[in-house]
Amino acid sequence: MRVKSYYAATVEAAMASASKEMGPDAVLITSRRSGIDAQHLGAYEVVFGTTADIPDSSPSRSDASSPANTSELNELRAEMAEMRRALVSACRSANSRHWIPELGHADSIMTEAGIQPELKDEILGAVDARLRAEVLYDQARSVSVPSRKTRMRNAESNYLGAEARVLPLLREQFSALLEVAPQLEPKQGSRSVIALAGPSGAGKTSTIVKLAIQYGLAERRSVLIVSADSYRVGATEQLRVYSAAIGVAFDVADSALALRQILEEHASKHLILIDTAGAAPSDMDMNADIARFLSRHPEVETQLVLPVTAGASALSSAAKRFECFGAKKAILTKFDEAETFGAAVGQVILSNLQVSFVTNGQQIPDDLRAADKDTLLSFLSEATIGRAVSAA
Repeated sequence: MRVKSYYAATVEAAMASASKEMGPDAVLITSRRSGIDAQHLGAYEVVFGTTADIPDSSPSRSDASSPANTSELNELRAEMAEMRRALVSACRSANSRHWIPELGHADSIMTEAGIQPELKDEILGAVDARLRAEVLYDQARSVSVPSRKTRMRNAESNYLGAEARVLPLLREQFSALLEVAPQLEPKQGSRSVIALAGPSGAGKTSTIVKLAIQYGLAERRSVLIVSADSYRVGATEQLRVYSAAIGVAFDVADSALALRQILEEHASKHLILIDTAGAAPSDMDMNADIARFLSRHPEVETQLVLPVTAGASALSSAAKRFECFGAKKAILTKFDEAETFGAAVGQVILSNLQVSFVTNGQQIPDDLRAADKDTLLSFLSEATIGRAVSAA
């Protein structure tokens, strides 16, 4: 029997390559995600086998044509042909990636949660491949030919357990893509310098005050709050009032040069929090110098503040607009106001941002907490999938 591994982005692509090279008798034996050392060859490794004659094989081929061996080969070929027909039938029964109804339910869950189409397709493709691999592995474990034939004739019965697997696999795929980093660690030296960037109304100012109290005053660290938002009427004064109320130092930077000088003058501060302007798309030029300075300063960690109440389009626009700040983390705000927050979770995944904190109210400093995957992925709850299955 000839066995060969194929690497491809999808199981279907591998099946096409195997069929072209190995002929119509090729059968998919198993599939799995590629190892780290082989990921450059394709996302999945699939193994195919065939009993077709192999050109230029060893001279001992004549032995295979003996009556006894021929009988065994014919039986094996017939068995493999039956397996292949069942597998091809299962693949063709789907109009899209939703080869079983349960993936349609998963699609509904993500659509209801506002997950971006490109991410949704990626997740469904991964879950689809995992389910296929599990069913095929189940089939391959059958030992006797009769039982294997029985399972292939009733291939649909192998999918009955898929319903219970869809939600765990969905959560598993999201969890693998989503990163959380709930710390304010210094990037260099012994102090933490955190700048918040994001659209107007996202909650940057109140989040800064919450951080100052929870991760500054509560830990007996000296704190400095800096306003680099000299464009929004009242923004600086509002932050000045907050700073005075909680008893921390405050300064204003109306340029990148002024901000540099402030950071140098306050070298002894343990925690410096910088508020930036939430400019509209047409006004981003006014943020250019500050953004360039923050993105290049070795001590500064910029975090993008995104409200989970925004839709996918607005979140995507904000992420692109504030790319110039070089943020590596995100703070998601306004959980208490959101009906769903899948779009925000999807955006941080698409933007390769780690989630550090979430806010769920206006109470200072209580309504700020460290990000965790259980909270961020709670839209994938049993209750949610139950509603989606009922509606489907």
